[in-house]
Amino acid sequence: MPPAASVLILRSAITIRTIPTIVRRFADASFTIYILHFPVIIAAKLVLMHIAWNPYFEFSITIVAASAITYAAHFLAVEIFPLMSFLLNGRYPDSTKQTEAVLV
Repeated sequence: MPPAASVLILRSAITIRTIPTIVRRFADASFTIYILHFPVIIAAKLVLMHIAWNPYFEFSITIVAASAITYAAHFLAVEIFPLMSFLLNGRYPDSTKQTEAVLV
C-alpha cells in the first residue's frame, strides 16, 4: 500500500502548479495564528467574563476576534520585523539571506 500512497502524493504534487494567493497568505500566517490564538482567546474571555451575553454569541465573537487579531499580527509584525519573524516563525532575518547570496 505505501507505493500506491506515494504515487498518489507525487501525482497530486505534480498537478498543483500554483497556489491561490489567499491560500498562500493563510498558509504563511498559519504558524503565527497557531501560536498566538490561545492568549487572544484568554484575553477575550477575560473581557467578556462580566458581560451576560448568550454563550454562543460570546464564542462567535471570540473566534472572529482571535482570527482577525492573529492574522493581522502576522502581517503587521511578523512580516515586517525580522526579530518577530524569528521568534514566531523560526525564520532567520533577511540579512543572512543577503549575505549568503553575496557569498555564492
